[in-house]
Amino acid sequence: LALRPGLLSRVLGRFSAPALILLIVLVVGASVLGGAPAPTAPQPPYDASPLSNGFLTGYQTMDLLAALCFGIVVAANVRELGVSDPKRVAGSISGAGLIAGALMMAIYCGLAFVGSAMGSTMPDAANGASILAASASAHFGPAGTVIVAAIFLLACLNVCTGLISCCSEYFSEAFPRIPLPAWAAAFAAFSCAVSLVGLDAILAFSAPLLGALYPPAIVLVVMGLAHGRCDRLPRMWPCAVLATAAFSVAVGLRDAFAPGAWLPLDALPLADAGLGWIAVAIAGAAAGAGIAYLDGGGYCEACHAVVNALSIVAGMVCDGAKPSCAGKIAFSVNAGILGYVMYRDGQQFYGGDGIVKKGVENTIDSIARLGRDGMRATNDEIIRIMLGA
Repeated sequence: LALRPGLLSRVLGRFSAPALILLIVLVVGASVLGGAPAPTAPQPPYDASPLSNGFLTGYQTMDLLAALCFGIVVAANVRELGVSDPKRVAGSISGAGLIAGALMMAIYCGLAFVGSAMGSTMPDAANGASILAASASAHFGPAGTVIVAAIFLLACLNVCTGLISCCSEYFSEAFPRIPLPAWAAAFAAFSCAVSLVGLDAILAFSAPLLGALYPPAIVLVVMGLAHGRCDRLPRMWPCAVLATAAFSVAVGLRDAFAPGAWLPLDALPLADAGLGWIAVAIAGAAAGAGIAYLDGGGYCEACHAVVNALSIVAGMVCDGAKPSCAGKIAFSVNAGILGYVMYRDGQQFYGGDGIVKKGVENTIDSIARLGRDGMRATNDEIIRIMLGA
């Protein structure tokens, strides 16, 4: 399945995902209608700050991180269904995200009810899996164990297939010498080996790791939703994300190797609730906006700099990976800087100057057409020259 992303929508969407939802509804429905014990009072730390602790515990679901990865898989499946327009692809992904979000909210609410109802009978449960298994066994007897096993099997199948698919595709493109099936097999074998250490050990290890990964991911998503404004000040992106990542990594390392140790970062607002990274993200975004403002650059300046740079480097050819590629990269970087300096000094290339068109998007389309269509014959000639023909 992971090697054939096109099968994901047919197998996961039509069989395993609906079956998983039905089994969860069965277990939750039995708990709701089958005379579940009365919910117990909230336990520490949820009794004092349920919102922040629930938010932080939600990191364990890894839904946001998975969504960033699954977006690639969903986009590939949408395109395979014949949708090629970028706006329609984005709309289809957004629609799927809204449906998935609503279903996930309903599922988590149901599982939360099961956990609350079973709290009086299992006050010292190590994790939610044992609570769910106990609830299913109480209502269905020995069959409950089979039902819970099927839930975990389908849930892991869906997630593992999608993650192995998108991760192996990414690494096969980044390191093309290693084929995609080898990457998929490596990820599958590694995941299988890690699963043998047990759920409690995985959760103990993953908590600080997810605490380091989630804050910058949240910042990326929030800024992505407001990309129209954030793109006008491009430096906001690296400043906000890198500052948040530095904070979350420092706190994650502290939680992993020296739990309870005090850091100066603990003096930040909301740090006592585990949300100190929010202040850092806001400060980083503000710093990025300030740098862009002081430098006089914004969205308009960035667009003109791109047009100027593309006008300078258009037509540069690739003739095989070799040391001179570094020179071409350096030249392109210099072209980008020169393009910005030109526009800042009142100099720019205009639509009609060669392949330059009016507007950055149209100019990019021209360069893409040149590389996609115009360079085909050039590519063949380069190969013949390299082979000495």
